[in-house]
Amino acid sequence: MILLECDDRECSDSFEARPTIAGIWAFDRHPGYAPAYYFRGSAKADRGEHQAAIEDFDEAIRLSPEYAAAYDHRARTCTQLGNDAQAQRDLDRAVELGSDRASLEGAIKVIKEKR
Repeated sequence: MILLECDDRECSDSFEARPTIAGIWAFDRHPGYAPAYYFRGSAKADRGEHQAAIEDFDEAIRLSPEYAAAYDHRARTCTQLGNDAQAQRDLDRAVELGSDRASLEGAIKVIKEKR
């Protein structure tokens, strides 16, 4: 089941209303489901709620320590906040778990240029 995570705006099936499985359904029925925290963290990061996003990525990693995408996105979000040391540790761990180093380093470079 895919739900849309919404705030006060009306949800739709549009591109801007990013579908996530991080809705109430996932948390109520599967509180230990790491992807729910990952997707909710991604949605928060997209909205600029970086610290809240990191908390969700932290929980996804706690629940599933080999979840490469959670390390990848936490690295990007830490970079947004200027925490480059933590971002580098997360980048290295994501690569160890199978993420593409060049792609992730490129994304982080772009984030740094926009800070």
